[in-house]
Amino acid sequence: MKKFKLSEKAKRKFRYGTNSIILLAVVIVVAILANILLEQIPMSVDLTVESLYTLTDTTKNILKDLDKDVSIYALYDRVKGESSTNTFNVIKYLDMYEEYEHISVEYVDLDKNPSFLRETVGEEEASSYSSGDYIVKCGDHIRHIPSANMYETETSLDYSTFQYQSVTTGINAESCLSGAIMYVI
Repeated sequence: MKKFKLSEKAKRKFRYGTNSIILLAVVIVVAILANILLEQIPMSVDLTVESLYTLTDTTKNILKDLDKDVSIYALYDRVKGESSTNTFNVIKYLDMYEEYEHISVEYVDLDKNPSFLRETVGEEEASSYSSGDYIVKCGDHIRHIPSANMYETETSLDYSTFQYQSVTTGINAESCLSGAIMYVI
């Protein structure tokens, strides 16, 4: 039987190729581990020029100085709400508010809990609320925020269909929520 011998050139190619494969595997493993670790760190940065997704100092002071418990009820399922871009942006604000000691946020799906409105705002007022609205409550004081108030909209005429269309151009969540909190406390 004849022994097969590799030339020096072939040995070098094999060695460099093996080293390249090992290095590639190490880089992939490190990237996966870094991704897993970074995912565990709750971190977000508001890079918008106007700081659209950061609470103002005024709101931070109001929330920090609260001495009463305030409940905010979003009248929709959170998971379904996150599928809408506009509602997702409001949920980001609600998450920022909930970081404060005296603020609690609860998402209530009216389809699953139809008696919630009657129990929370009373029989007479319940009919003025709809899915997507918000309730801010402190003790017996309640403030209703219709979902449309959370957004800035612009109406324009679509000349191809001759119908008016509303387009969301901004978000009013912080001013609505902070104003409602000030009202109920």
